[in-house]
Amino acid sequence: MRIKIVYQEGFSNKYTGGGSYLTGIYQYIPFEASLKINTQLRPIPGSMMLSSLLNYYRIKNSLNKRPQQNSIYDIIHNNNVLFFPKLKNSTVVTTVHHLHFHMYDRIISPVHGLYFPLEALMLHHSDYVITVSQFTKEKLNQYFSFPDEKIVVIPNGINTEIYTPKKLPEKNIIVFPNALRYPRRKGTYFILPVLNEILKKYNHLRIILTGQIDTEGESIRSSLSSRFEYVGFVEEHELSRLFNQALLVIFPSLYEGYGLVPLEVIASGGVVVSADVGAVSSYLKNNLNGFLLRHNAKKWQEIINTLIENPLMRAKIRENNNKKKVRSWKDCADDHIRFFNKIIK
Repeated sequence: MRIKIVYQEGFSNKYTGGGSYLTGIYQYIPFEASLKINTQLRPIPGSMMLSSLLNYYRIKNSLNKRPQQNSIYDIIHNNNVLFFPKLKNSTVVTTVHHLHFHMYDRIISPVHGLYFPLEALMLHHSDYVITVSQFTKEKLNQYFSFPDEKIVVIPNGINTEIYTPKKLPEKNIIVFPNALRYPRRKGTYFILPVLNEILKKYNHLRIILTGQIDTEGESIRSSLSSRFEYVGFVEEHELSRLFNQALLVIFPSLYEGYGLVPLEVIASGGVVVSADVGAVSSYLKNNLNGFLLRHNAKKWQEIINTLIENPLMRAKIRENNNKKKVRSWKDCADDHIRFFNKIIK
């Protein structure tokens, strides 16, 4: 099987779930070539459409310049790159992690409809779609009427060699991963008042913020008290230790296609309180391996207080998570290989 990948996040877990996905599955799936799409204009305000058009023509020229060359690939695998042209002599499989217009136009940006036509174009030029959750599949059907028989749900995995159960001593910390990059999407504005109230009640407690930071995140960071500690990007081995040692990990996102963090916490033998977003409800069950909540500040504060004050409850959740088998990237890659083989026959 010959595969060419088109991507923009990169083969790295440092920035996005899409990068983790590529890194995860393509350590097990051989591929022939790849095309990385630049995002150099993205930091410039108002440049999204211009950047999209430039990249649209870049992909088109690169892949259609010699269309007969595309036929040597069994599959062109598009990793959620929106500005995607119609390719000749190619079978295009697009992985949709989440709906961009649903996330950006409705949550992050006050301007509605900016991403919708780009997303529609990408799907129109795709032969098949892989999506990471039933939730996203339903949204694809609802908004774009993409043929149901051409969509397959393949849940994500995690690195089960790194995120493994540990029995480390607890620290008086709450960990909030990825809090300051895309803070609107990650629920930062929702959860900060809750955390401030909790810090007033528990003098010994600190909040650890991990992950990359953007301009909006920098502004938030400057307003936080000294009991919020921003540690930046944390390598996976150390992150798994943090997940295990924290009293709890919070994941208050407003929107996710899948939601890898709660699964990583579970695999690490930690305690997680997550928003009910993406596919999290498929593997996280209340008071069994964590807590799954709607965006109700009073309820979040109540559950976090209960967990802080009840070590036996935390111990029970940790014990359950130590026994739970979670899905690996190898499992995810095997599902991709089966699907690719099916559609190229």
